[in-house]
Amino acid sequence: MIVSEQTVLQSKPVLGLVIGITLIVSCLAGFFVQLTGTGYINSVVFPVFFCLIGIGVLVLFTLENTWSKYSNVACDPVEKLSLILSWDAPCTAITALMIIISFAVVGSTTRSPYLQYMSFVLAAGVAVLLIFALLFFSVFLYVAGRRETKGVKWYQCFRSGDTHFAPRTVNEFSDSNIALLHEKLVDTKPSFSRAAATAVANSYLRCPVAFIFAIYLVIAFWGCKDLRIDIKEEYFLPEGSQSRAYMESYRKEFGRYEEFLELILDEPIDYLDPRRKDDILSLLEWPVVSLTHLDFEFQFWNSNA
Repeated sequence: MIVSEQTVLQSKPVLGLVIGITLIVSCLAGFFVQLTGTGYINSVVFPVFFCLIGIGVLVLFTLENTWSKYSNVACDPVEKLSLILSWDAPCTAITALMIIISFAVVGSTTRSPYLQYMSFVLAAGVAVLLIFALLFFSVFLYVAGRRETKGVKWYQCFRSGDTHFAPRTVNEFSDSNIALLHEKLVDTKPSFSRAAATAVANSYLRCPVAFIFAIYLVIAFWGCKDLRIDIKEEYFLPEGSQSRAYMESYRKEFGRYEEFLELILDEPIDYLDPRRKDDILSLLEWPVVSLTHLDFEFQFWNSNA
């Protein structure tokens, strides 16, 4: 019964609703950025929403879980929110700004229209997510945490509860005081991940790890510059087969077969329109017709020469 009562007090379904609203608004913001930029709906941006929802769920639920983390050192809701915004929120904001700037630069410099759509949609969605996390979600986090501190359940709307909170324990939110506070909050239970992190963070291993990483970067840059992956159809055919012999002879006879003209139609096309259909067919038949005329003129000139 005590466990059930504590669960009801700590239950915050309103925060779940706020998280859902924030994710929906972020996805709609990214969608309308693509819609206003091109004027039509492009389905290539829909997978970006899954990445955006994953980022939003990770960020918002992490901020929500920090409320219970500070319960061991602070009881006043204002003090808890101050600790969250002074220590956890800056990391979230810096990470979000890095994502926004990176994808905005990619969208501004790339030539692929689809990569532009995806980059701008993700950058706009993360920007709206950051704004709502700091200005909208934090307000409801404070309201829900204050009701929990009062001892009022989430569905008891007309009860005031206990408003006499414990005195504040943190007088100054400086870097040294906050760092000392988090050292006391660190979970020191033994685990494999902590043992691995301690071994890697050893001062005697920093230089070898940095040296190996530098070698990896040099090889990676050299490989991206000078190496190329060559995949051909005959590699998937058995040696000595008729199909492989045909492909090899075809490449010898037509050495410039990979030179082609690429047409990118970056707009929706009504293929059922007879006039538009004839225009597309004539555009596709134009190289063949032109090549036939050139071959006929060459044969005529060669016969008269």
